[in-house]
Amino acid sequence: MPPGSNLPALRQETKSKAGIGWLALAVVVLLIGLGLFAAREQIVERLPQTAPLYAAIGLGERDPAVNFATRALKTEQVREDGKVMLVVSGEIVNAGSKPMASPPMRIALRDAEQKEIDSWTYESDAGVIAPGAAVPFSSKRPLPAVAARDLKIVFAPATSTPAPAQAPAHPPAAAH
Repeated sequence: MPPGSNLPALRQETKSKAGIGWLALAVVVLLIGLGLFAAREQIVERLPQTAPLYAAIGLGERDPAVNFATRALKTEQVREDGKVMLVVSGEIVNAGSKPMASPPMRIALRDAEQKEIDSWTYESDAGVIAPGAAVPFSSKRPLPAVAARDLKIVFAPATSTPAPAQAPAHPPAAAH
């Protein structure tokens, strides 16, 4: 300012105040984003029109089939009405955190070169399976003419919504 000037002095805003404002804005935006992520199930439940938005960014509802696994798999051949049948049995396990209806299972037989030689779909009549619970399954099929060397089981994508949480048909097995 020139000497003898009657103009008021202008205050210069410090860079630290502007930086704090931007930092505060970034923190608020981050907290809103975390809240939208953490509460996405409740948000979609109350506002179903938001489901495509979550799905578009890869946060859609997981397929219930990923919550299931098999264990204690066993295969055996039995003779029934003069035919040799292949029996595949084991347990279906709900590894998820919610009671769910078991999705269909696709059972595939493969040869020595891992080529699929036969497949079928098995649907359990177990109903709703509680989290951590296991239910037995058994599926029978005529033995294929080609020698099967390997068995692959995958859960097919669910065609319906998860089962209601009340009254699971199969409670979790007691720990040993």
